[in-house]
Formats: sequence, C-alpha cells, structure tokens
Amino acid sequence: MALVLTVRHGEKLFIDNDCLTVIEVSATERKSKIQIRNKIFDLDDQNSVEILPNVFSFIGNSDDSVCRIGFDAPRSVKILRESLYRQKK
Repeated sequence: MALVLTVRHGEKLFIDNDCLTVIEVSATERKSKIQIRNKIFDLDDQNSVEILPNVFSFIGNSDDSVCRIGFDAPRSVKILRESLYRQKK
C-alpha cells in the first residue's frame, strides 16, 4: 500500500535519513520536481520513479500550491515530514 502526502513547494520530507525537498509544483502540467541525494527527479501522474533503492514515487492531484506525492517502499523504510523527523532526533 502506498503512502500519499500532501506537500508544498519547498517542503522537506525524510526517507530514513535522506532529505527530500519539493523544488517545483506545477498544477497545469500535473508534474512535480523533487531533490534527494543531490539528484533531481521529475514526477508525474503517469509513471512511478525509483528515487532510492526500492523506494518509488509518483504524484497525484495537485493545484497551484500543493501536490500529493505517493511513495511505494518497504515497511522498514521510514518516511516522515521534517517536523516529525526533527522531533524524533
């Protein structure tokens, strides 16, 4: 089962200890760009992209300022918003 989070441009998530940053949200094109481990990935609603080993990402609905990013990953992989990641440190 996929985890889906609503995110904004500039928002940070953590996949285990790797920081993922949302660097672009485009509602008109239904695309988003993310950066993780100094790599930039273009996400769309048609394909799932492997952003880390065994971690796949895709986007769902979006509007002018937010989009829904989905993740398929093993249950052992922790995916947290920045605020929760910082609390647990």
